[in-house]
Amino acid sequence: RYKPIEVFWEYDIEHDLWTEKPLPPGPQKMYIVSASDGEYCYAVGGLSCETLEPVRDAMRYDPFTEQWEPIDSLPEPIAFADGDFLGEYLFIAGGGAGYAPWPATDKVYCWKEGLGWMLATPLPSPVGCPHVELATINDTGYIFVFGGYDNGYLNTLYIGKILNMPSCAREDISQSHISLSLDSPNLIYHKLIVEFTLPKELPVDLSVYSVNGRKLKTLFSGVANAGSKKLVWDG
Repeated sequence: RYKPIEVFWEYDIEHDLWTEKPLPPGPQKMYIVSASDGEYCYAVGGLSCETLEPVRDAMRYDPFTEQWEPIDSLPEPIAFADGDFLGEYLFIAGGGAGYAPWPATDKVYCWKEGLGWMLATPLPSPVGCPHVELATINDTGYIFVFGGYDNGYLNTLYIGKILNMPSCAREDISQSHISLSLDSPNLIYHKLIVEFTLPKELPVDLSVYSVNGRKLKTLFSGVANAGSKKLVWDG
């Protein structure tokens, strides 16, 4: 039986000081998703320390009032996942431990206050215990999912370009939208497979950039028909 110690600490950078703060309500949990939007600290999902089952709990902590409050519950129980904010949007990708009884998942969820949880384009393959980062490069949002476990340690890196984010209405962003996914780079052959899907015929300009914004290669430039396309970049 797991015997966790539940504590919640806040770090003061200016005074180099840790201070113990009120615990989140509800039963003890572990392997939760934690993230911050610069205003609140979020704790999402996790594994119940009593039943060892994933939970749907989602809450946030206000450091000014020192109070916890619930937000929209997850669409499904999630543990061993990771997440990060991009602006007002909280993304959670992957999850599960990668072994029984908590198999890895390829699910990606996005949350925004007022809109709730939305299902996004899934990862190319399941990733348990992932590391997730989000960043804006040249005014475009990206999600990076790397490492993890799925019946063995993973050395994959998945990079997704975030498109068509909802702003004023609850909707499932996996339906009728433009999506783009990048398969994990092969560390031996330096090959990258890029797939994108269009709901209708549209102009497309798809290029590969370095992390400092330098264009490396134009993969496609022109009008593409509706449907899915696959491009290969050998780097």
